[in-house]
Amino acid sequence: MNGLIRKIPVIATLAFAVAAVNAQNIGYGVRGGVPLNDFIKADSKTGALTGVVTGKGNVIIGPMLDIRLPLGLGIEADALYRRWNVAGFLSSGSASTWEFPVYGKLRVPGVIARPYFGGGLNFQRLGDLSRFLGGSANEKSRRGFLGAAGLEVKVPFVRISPELRFTRWNNSGPIRSTNQIDFLVGLTF
Repeated sequence: MNGLIRKIPVIATLAFAVAAVNAQNIGYGVRGGVPLNDFIKADSKTGALTGVVTGKGNVIIGPMLDIRLPLGLGIEADALYRRWNVAGFLSSGSASTWEFPVYGKLRVPGVIARPYFGGGLNFQRLGDLSRFLGGSANEKSRRGFLGAAGLEVKVPFVRISPELRFTRWNNSGPIRSTNQIDFLVGLTF
């Protein structure tokens, strides 16, 4: 009997933790969209040749996780695949990158539609984009700061959230600091 009495605080704590996890409002889904500006601008130096690599993505898509906290707060994390049309000094073609934005959100109160604002960090893995940068592509990833503004609309069984997202990338390796503006739409369940 004494053993059971000593275990009551542990059992109560576990029961409370399970209830708290079930009370969390976690959404998962997909986010996709298109870029609104040219994004890649890099110096490519191969021996005596110097050129500029530019590119514009044509599709952005990937899974998302949205944790809705009390008081209109939330956290969103995405894994976004981006395909690029790249034109360099000596070559052109397509390349791909992955982005991993993680940011906090503040949702304004509303019944059906809720405007939201957010900010956080964006991490990018350059992937095969580095082949257009010649011998100067030592960096395979970079990070930047992002800001987002959107509108979350609640319809039966799904939340639709169109958003404008701005990322300011850091100066890293051969890629000069650039601004990225995307229009994205999220579908969460």
